[in-house]
Amino acid sequence: MRIKSVLAVVLLLFIASSIVALVVRTIRDASESRKDNYVVESATPAAGAAGARVIVYYFHGKVRCPTCETIESYGHEAVSEGFAEELRTGRLEWRVLDYEDPQNLALAKQYEVIAPTIVVVRLDGGNPVRWENLSDVWALTADKAEFLEFVRKNVRVFLADTGGQVE
Repeated sequence: MRIKSVLAVVLLLFIASSIVALVVRTIRDASESRKDNYVVESATPAAGAAGARVIVYYFHGKVRCPTCETIESYGHEAVSEGFAEELRTGRLEWRVLDYEDPQNLALAKQYEVIAPTIVVVRLDGGNPVRWENLSDVWALTADKAEFLEFVRKNVRVFLADTGGQVE
């Protein structure tokens, strides 16, 4: 009888430790997949640093809901598919930042970020001269085409301010 009890305890400990290991691995994997808090998608991110350029930020928090993930996905698609040439030349950048991360708090405050959102910023000589928080993206997640057009329209306006043609 004592052997049965010991085996039962050992089996329960094994199951419990397996569950803990699975949870830890899942959390670690999720954490590592989110380490791209500062993603620059541009062939030459420093290009045009002295001139005019545009940065499109997707600001997110530590915890992301399905709508937050949709905003990031649609935002990335709007920029990467709508402005491939501008990304390639460095005239436009796509950046993903965690607004709750202490290193990003100043930017989040500067651009009035209080929830996940997309912010378009025009820089001249490396200094922000104009920006727009596209918080309306929350209301557009149910209509992908409208979302993509809304973001692209705003990015086009900012790119036009930098001079040059925008398709």
